[in-house]
Amino acid sequence: YFISVADGRIWVGNDPGSLTNNYGYHPVHRLEPGETEWTRSADSGFPGSALSSAANGLAHDPSSGVYYVASALGGMYTSTDRTNWQRRTEGLGTGMVFGFSVFAKNGVALLNLTGGGTYRSTDNGVTWSQAAGITSTSEFIDTGSRIIAANAGTVFITSDQGENWDGVSGLVANAPIDLTSDGNTVFATQGFNYLTSTIMMNYSSTHGATWGVIPSTGLPSNFVPVRIIPHGGHLYAFGSVGPTGPSALYRVAISSLSLPPIFGIASHPKSLTALAGQDISLRVVAGGVEPLTYQWKRDGENIAGETSSSLVIEDSATTNSGSYTVVVTDTNGATATSNPAVVNLLLKDHGRVDPLMVRGSLNNGNDHGTLYSMPDGSVVAVRNNYAMRVGPDGDRVNIRSNFGSSSNSDYPVHLLDSQGRIVLFPKSSPNSSYKYIRRLQGTGNFANDGTFSYDSLVPTAGSASRVVSSACELPGQGYLVAGNFTEIGSHAVNRLALISYDGTTVTQFGTPPASGSLSGVHYSAADQSIWVTGDFNNWPGESSQSARIVKLTSSGAVAPGWNPYVFSPASIPATSLQVLLVQSDGKVIVRRAATSSVQNILRRLNPDGSFDTTFNVAGLEFTGGASAATIFTRAVEMPGGGIAIAGDFTAYGAATCAKYCVLLADGTLDGSFYCASGYNNGTSAIQSLAYDPRGYLYLSNGLQTTSTGASFQGIGPVGRSVVRVFAPLPSSGAVSYEGWAAALPEGQRDMNDDADNDGFANVFDFLYGGSPTAPDALGAVITPASAVKTAAEIHLSEPAAGLETGKTYQTVTFRIPKDLKGFAALPQAAGENLDFDD
Repeated sequence: YFISVADGRIWVGNDPGSLTNNYGYHPVHRLEPGETEWTRSADSGFPGSALSSAANGLAHDPSSGVYYVASALGGMYTSTDRTNWQRRTEGLGTGMVFGFSVFAKNGVALLNLTGGGTYRSTDNGVTWSQAAGITSTSEFIDTGSRIIAANAGTVFITSDQGENWDGVSGLVANAPIDLTSDGNTVFATQGFNYLTSTIMMNYSSTHGATWGVIPSTGLPSNFVPVRIIPHGGHLYAFGSVGPTGPSALYRVAISSLSLPPIFGIASHPKSLTALAGQDISLRVVAGGVEPLTYQWKRDGENIAGETSSSLVIEDSATTNSGSYTVVVTDTNGATATSNPAVVNLLLKDHGRVDPLMVRGSLNNGNDHGTLYSMPDGSVVAVRNNYAMRVGPDGDRVNIRSNFGSSSNSDYPVHLLDSQGRIVLFPKSSPNSSYKYIRRLQGTGNFANDGTFSYDSLVPTAGSASRVVSSACELPGQGYLVAGNFTEIGSHAVNRLALISYDGTTVTQFGTPPASGSLSGVHYSAADQSIWVTGDFNNWPGESSQSARIVKLTSSGAVAPGWNPYVFSPASIPATSLQVLLVQSDGKVIVRRAATSSVQNILRRLNPDGSFDTTFNVAGLEFTGGASAATIFTRAVEMPGGGIAIAGDFTAYGAATCAKYCVLLADGTLDGSFYCASGYNNGTSAIQSLAYDPRGYLYLSNGLQTTSTGASFQGIGPVGRSVVRVFAPLPSSGAVSYEGWAAALPEGQRDMNDDADNDGFANVFDFLYGGSPTAPDALGAVITPASAVKTAAEIHLSEPAAGLETGKTYQTVTFRIPKDLKGFAALPQAAGENLDFDD
């Protein structure tokens, strides 16, 4: 499967060709210098089964002495003695991992997986992380200044050991690429182009940046090259004459070929959106007769001193936003200007999107239902027949689909209980096999909770639609369920029931009216009461008419002192009076849906049911929605009594709202919270939102796919995804450390513990916004990359530094949080005496 030279030895790898038996073969052999007999290199570590032992490539890193073998079915093996091997797949996934090619140099290893991307390791192969910007499945080529790899039609190059990759064009799209090099020139084979009757052999004299065509003089016109190999001053071409013709080998003296450097820009600087205050960088990849010169421009004006292939802006500000280009010139005077890169630097203003959160598509086919903010900084999204967890950086961490069937509408009602478990309630008709109440574990991949006894529901006669309309947790007792049912399992219960935490006990809750369905049930922690809405004019036991709404005690009786504001039944459809939010002070935001005589206006009731005359005094209406049913999808309480609302609306009164907004405690629009633009899709509501007390508001998009170019506040694509905008911190000004650390495991909550093993104590994650449960790049946040600068460069930003002109200085940057949340910061620096005179 491979033959290569490493560490002065010749190595070969094979594949026994069986998934169950290696037939006595060993996957790797080596030929020692001066020897004629091969030595087996797999005496231990490689399994006896060929399932994990086929070898595709080998690399040796002289700086560490580590040998690497890319295994076709085992992923990666490493060794320091060429004989004893360890399988290393942490970060590569589970099960069979298809290693294809490997490269190692200066303490960094790169691994290409067949169909699985490129991975990088900086700890001798013990752990791996996927590299961004590359989808390579080829060998790696080292040109000295760059590492090169390829995929179908695209060459990828890196100048920093695989940390950052650029894709360059110049070859035939969608055609496999085989790469070789003689150390100076890179050669690429792509076979034969039958559309143009062209032999596809290319070269690069610019370290993989730009490409030219290798002359095919002397080759048959229908020669199909498989590989071209430089050796001994010649270029050998191996292939076949015609697609089914005989194999053939040709050679040509490299000195006889004209292989001049091709001038041009191979990879243009990329547009970016980032938070002001961060270090940002742009780079360009170009080729030509060296040396090349560069001049960066912003909005058409030269940037003084920026004359390298990369542009770094430290501690960026919004004034650094603009359109950036770079002019490249080679020694022959050829000049090219890059495409513009638009840099958008944002302030951390409330309502503005957080550009640091990944916004990839999270699910194909469905919107994301209800969002729940978790103590660890993740977000759980639940809808109908699936649940997923979105990590603090936006990536999908866990997902479970098909709770009980293949239908996407089996469990439209759900809740996240106080223990972080997901409770599901069905829509099913009596003859459906998926009519059972279920509970899932809130951790991992949301497995079924075996401690909960699943039970079925029986709807009322003649109703086969929504069995459960609403559910909530009654702390300490279980789950309240409201809807249109007469039985749960073998228990006779009418429309409103209490289910114990283990699911075994079901009791009637309260005394609902003899007829009519219930549309909502909500718990108020302020006074441990329950609010119920539905198709009724009077609730048994009331002293006055309540028309669609009632407040109950935790035992199910009508609450003492209940003095409801009477909504007119004639103008309120049975299912259109809705409790949108129960606030922490016991007041309730009520939604009135649009009819011919009633508008989409939010009202607030006091805890006793009376009308709150201080809320939305002007009677402002939400307008612009395509459907009254989705004009409000969810509301959450914000710090200071504010209310964040999502749905399908474009205005609140005369103010523009892009389907989300925040209202102040009195019901007026919070003008400090930006909501003038959001998703650029006019046909889909924002499905849900969730508030994170770390200062974020999460929003989910429903029906827009990435292929349509959907964006949020101009940042995209977003597709069916969850985005994050900045929001106020709790009214205390900071989340307490104790509250923040409550999400951590027992025994790891002290400020000096390191719960996520990222090398920083918990208190640093707390202060700098790191994840408390997952390693993150906190070091780059606290101490960005240091740099050696001249006195002139330092004086540009620190004119009072008073440094000696002509000298060079080492600079170190510390970042201190603007909000220290009650802590004090005392930065200190220490270092050895370093001599920079040379």
